[in-house]
Amino acid sequence: MMHDMGEIYWGEGLKQDDGIPENPFLRLSFARDPLSAIVTLADIIEDFERQTVTFHQVGSGETDKDKREVELDYKPACKEVAVNLDSSGVLTLSYRMPQPEEMPAKRGFSAKDSRKYFDQRYGYLDLSDLGIKEVRMTAEQTRGESASDEGVMQMSNTRVP
Repeated sequence: MMHDMGEIYWGEGLKQDDGIPENPFLRLSFARDPLSAIVTLADIIEDFERQTVTFHQVGSGETDKDKREVELDYKPACKEVAVNLDSSGVLTLSYRMPQPEEMPAKRGFSAKDSRKYFDQRYGYLDLSDLGIKEVRMTAEQTRGESASDEGVMQMSNTRVP
């Protein structure tokens, strides 16, 4: 829920490329409210294992019954999120996707979300008091199976200096 407040913070301002927030007093800062800042960051990160559905027609589609029957596949678009904070203050959130067709959509959201939440001047979430100078959001294709295939949600490669 905390990340949803970003919509109220921005109002109509996010719709323009150079827009500014309509409610700047709602900006979260680790210095002012550390708990809300961390909860919001966790809420942004927790995109892994969120189910997406794909519909497939069953049968030949020649009869009315065949046209009405569909098969549903529930698969998570994102298997895990790797979190890395390097020594120069760059926090990287890498969304790991098993299906390459899911990556362009996440890359589009990542660019928009990066500005919305982490822009140094106007982003909803200010983490500069933690020494974080920049937040990068990326999408990459996973290779092989992970622990999350067994029903275990994970954040991998977490490094804190």
